[in-house]
Amino acid sequence: MDLFKESGTRQCVFVCFFNRLVDIQNEKLVRARLAREEVASLMARLGYASAFPYIQPEQSHIHLNLKNYDERLLMSLLLKLSIKENLSNIRDPHLTNADGSTDAFVLGVPKTWEQMSNVPKQGVFEAD
Repeated sequence: MDLFKESGTRQCVFVCFFNRLVDIQNEKLVRARLAREEVASLMARLGYASAFPYIQPEQSHIHLNLKNYDERLLMSLLLKLSIKENLSNIRDPHLTNADGSTDAFVLGVPKTWEQMSNVPKQGVFEAD
């Protein structure tokens, strides 16, 4: 990605070739060359559920606006994945509600969110 100096050009190239990627496990090599802002923009363009790095999500900062369907879908998928692996994989989770109040999830993300219908339809979820 160093070939493309401008951020907009890098993002357009990534979007053009993303769905042609055969070895998705190597997508992390390209993602590592992008700035955090570029990754956020790409996820918005490609869709959060399809562009999330499921193979190695450890280095990802999760920032989901739960009013958007695709981001609620990703929240549910992440919880299903973490239940299969280890719930502690979602580090420092918190939800900022629409009124500005914050839920720190001291006991972890509610397991009921595994069902997408139980994920709140408002607020911003963040985790590392």
